[in-house]
Amino acid sequence: MVDFSLAMKKRYDLLVIGNGIAGNSAIEGFRRYNREASIALVTNDNEPLYSPCILPLYLSDEIKKKDLFLKGIEDYKRFGIEFLSNTKVYALDPKNKLIYLEGKNNVKVEYSKLVIATGSKPLDLFRDKGLKDSIFTFKWFSDAFKLKRFKGEKIVVIGSGLIGIEVAIALAKKGKSVTIIEALPHIMPLSFDKEAADKISEILNKKGIKIIQNDKVLDLLIKNGNLKSVITNKREISADGVVIATGMVPEVSLAKDAGIELGSTKSIKVDSNMRTNIEDIYAAGDCIEIKDFLFDEPRRNLFWYFAKMEGKVAGENCAGIKKEFFPLPQIVSVDIFNTPVFSLGFTEEEMLRMNKKPKIFTNENKKGYLKLIYLDEKLVGVQIINRIKEIPQISFSLLRGTKKQELVIRRDIPFTFLPYSHLRRKLNS
Repeated sequence: MVDFSLAMKKRYDLLVIGNGIAGNSAIEGFRRYNREASIALVTNDNEPLYSPCILPLYLSDEIKKKDLFLKGIEDYKRFGIEFLSNTKVYALDPKNKLIYLEGKNNVKVEYSKLVIATGSKPLDLFRDKGLKDSIFTFKWFSDAFKLKRFKGEKIVVIGSGLIGIEVAIALAKKGKSVTIIEALPHIMPLSFDKEAADKISEILNKKGIKIIQNDKVLDLLIKNGNLKSVITNKREISADGVVIATGMVPEVSLAKDAGIELGSTKSIKVDSNMRTNIEDIYAAGDCIEIKDFLFDEPRRNLFWYFAKMEGKVAGENCAGIKKEFFPLPQIVSVDIFNTPVFSLGFTEEEMLRMNKKPKIFTNENKKGYLKLIYLDEKLVGVQIINRIKEIPQISFSLLRGTKKQELVIRRDIPFTFLPYSHLRRKLNS
């Protein structure tokens, strides 16, 4: 327990909790309009800002550690930011505008405006197994550093979302024997429908990655303190190591304890200005929920570009500049052994789970695969394999909310808008 009576006291005009892209973007948005204010960033990490998006490239030895970093310690100093690294926030006191820091010198810090950008954390399966040297997650640099040095040859990746797929590819490039286990009927279920996912699976299989679908992990078999295998509903898979890639949960314990309202996704509830229910406290990034771009339903968006824009809006509003965050569709883009795959917006399966009746059009040729998903004559989802030249205009069509006229492919022009009634004939021609 922290002895608050012995704590020192400091005050900042802007205090940010979290050193990810959301927290740093909040500072940039604020500093743009206020160059004199005092700013502090608190993080329990030791590293300056880096890009987790390219951690798989570091894991596969395609880039060096230095290539990960977007800032150095000197950059914080240059912009007048007190960088409180390796520092844990123990508690928030919104009534008195204070946070309490835990460490060698317990500090009570006062703020004028506060941005919570605490992010998310991996689901921690098998914590009780005592196998910290052979069970991995893949969220932070420390995770990649640890996995990079793992000597085991047979690795099972549990989960086939974006992180699971990218980690599996990176490990395969290092010569590891990799098996992906997905509990649902196909891989990447939040981003692609079965037809596209099966095509991606085929590419992975050809590169030696084994994929097991529609099978649930039940337990780990341990002998003499060492991992021997992964046990599922249907089989036992020999393994030296396991990567847990079954999803992320929002890190909201500080906010919840302080009385900040959480939404239906158990994330921090914010308005379009990134304000919470408590005055002068804002939030951004993986720890929040926002309305989706189509149905105004609360949604978690655990993507870099969302966090960056949300943080910027939060910082600008902290500076007194009224800005709003406008919801965008989710974008997934990943390189599958030099084959680009891309999805934008909703999947057909997601539409059906919502009791919607989408219209579906697919087109496949020697260049690759394309799937367009429409709802009420509006383009709401796109899935593309390899046809990267077609991404920009299709994406623009979805973002602007095309109605009555639909995006199609013609032999003479890569993209054009034609009346809805011509769509099926043109796609099948």
